[in-house]
Formats: sequence, C-alpha cells, structure tokens
Amino acid sequence: MFAVLHVAGFPLHAVLRTEETNPAQPAALFAGTGKRSLVIAANASARAAGVINGLSAPQAVARCAPLLIRAPRPAAEAEARALLLAAARTLAPLVEDTAPGSATADLRGADLARTYAAARAAATHLGAAGLPASAGIARTPFLALLAARRTEPGEVTHVTAEAAFLDPLPLTEVDPTPTLAAVLEGWGVRTLGALRALPAADLTLRLGAEGPALVRRAHGGDPRPLTPCP
Repeated sequence: MFAVLHVAGFPLHAVLRTEETNPAQPAALFAGTGKRSLVIAANASARAAGVINGLSAPQAVARCAPLLIRAPRPAAEAEARALLLAAARTLAPLVEDTAPGSATADLRGADLARTYAAARAAATHLGAAGLPASAGIARTPFLALLAARRTEPGEVTHVTAEAAFLDPLPLTEVDPTPTLAAVLEGWGVRTLGALRALPAADLTLRLGAEGPALVRRAHGGDPRPLTPCP
C-alpha cells in the first residue's frame, strides 16, 4: 500500500503562504510577467470565477477583477517542498518526492488505521501552514495519487473498491497524449470504465505501444518501487 499527500496548485500556494493575504482572495500564478504571461495555477476562489490555466493576464483579470497576480518563487517552493516531505515522513520512513506538490510514502508493514489517522493529521497540519493538502491511500502510487487529487483538502480517501472508484473518472486522469485522446474520443471512450472495458489486445493493435501503458494506468498503475528522497 502507498499514501500520497497532494497539494493542488502547489507553486501558487507556496508563494501565498509567505504573504499576509486572505485565503479566500482569488489568486493565480503566471509563468512570467507581462501581458503574454499565462496562468499556470489558480486557487479555488479564482477557479470559481472562471480563471483557468492558459489564460493571459488581461483575460484572467477580465473574468475576475480582484485577482491577485503572482509569479513563481523558487525559494518559496523549496521551503514548501521541505514541509510537504516532512509531513509525508510522519506516515512512513520511505518517502518519494514524486512531483511538485506530491509526496508518496511506502506503507509496507504499516498499520493502516494508524496511517489513515496520521494522513489526516498531516493534511490538516499542511493546511494550517498554508498548503491545502489532501491524502490518498491505495494499492499503487498512481492510484493513491488519483485518490488524493479527487479528495478535498484536509481529507483522506482510502481506495478499497478500485473499480467503483476508477470507472467514473474522466479519461484525462490518465494523461493520454493528444493523439490518443482524439482517437478514444472518436470511439466514444470518455471514462476510465469505458477504456477498461475494451479488449486489451485490440488496444495494443490499434493504439500501438502506448495502448498497454494507458490501460495499466486506467487500472490504477503498477505497485512500483519508490525513489527514496534523502
């Protein structure tokens, strides 16, 4: 089993937590400065106002006039990353720095009841530090990440009924290439359940080498070994 602590919009929250701003204030992180800079992360208030990734600064402000505009700050991200990894180490000693805003812990030999409580405590602690984190516990690292992504900040999702959890998820959750996404859309395949229902042999024949990898992700991925973070 594996656990993932995940902070959506991590680089934005890493910056906001260093400022005395209202957490409810709409805010977005832009790739750079100037009118051509594009949104790369937005908080919940900004998303509710229609601010999405890829908008320019004028477009984002047109949708949300009180929007706070921020740029990435590597030092703030490094500090937030250290907090996230420290929280993950309260779940298990073997922790992987999986991606910006995502840390994975190997739960082999751990007591799941204790780990569930510890994951909730870790998410709550990170939220109090300005990093709204959610947690997922599942059979594989990828499945635990999917669970964390679909969980509200401060909460924990333990995936036990995998098919019931995976089947309704949109195909975008397994990151198909644009070409594969277009092909599957043409077939009417829009959810992981629809993809999982297709014959694996046919997918290999029609989609090439990436077909089996996509299907494995749609089944929750493999229980791969983690890359330990020193």
